[in-house]
Amino acid sequence: MDLSGTTALITGGTSGIGRATAELFANQGAAVAFTGRDEDRGTALAELIRAGGRDALFVRADVRSAAECATTVEATLAGRRRLVRRLYAGSSYLSSEDPRVHLGLGDADRVERLVVRRPGGRVTTLRDLAADRIVAVRAPG
Repeated sequence: MDLSGTTALITGGTSGIGRATAELFANQGAAVAFTGRDEDRGTALAELIRAGGRDALFVRADVRSAAECATTVEATLAGRRRLVRRLYAGSSYLSSEDPRVHLGLGDADRVERLVVRRPGGRVTTLRDLAADRIVAVRAPG
């Protein structure tokens, strides 16, 4: 099985089946992000996977905590640097939704490319944007 170019998020990855899955997926070419409660075992496994030339991210998290699960997903996405958000406006009569889209970039300090696709096919591409900024993208015309 070739998992090159994929990213796997594995819960309970510091021991047992979770650890075996993280090692298997990494050996098959996937970048692996995995959680666990044991910091020492998680760090050791991430170092072992990286020593084999593979990409690994350990996030100390307890899956019984919704907040810690959300942090895990954000860390994994930030490490892979590809985020997709969709905005749906005008979903009901006499209401509106916030038209802003927020992208959490983790520790990144720049955005290489931002692509905005609008209904009807119009595309706006912005390049080399600084992080921690509000960028207003208005429809041309």
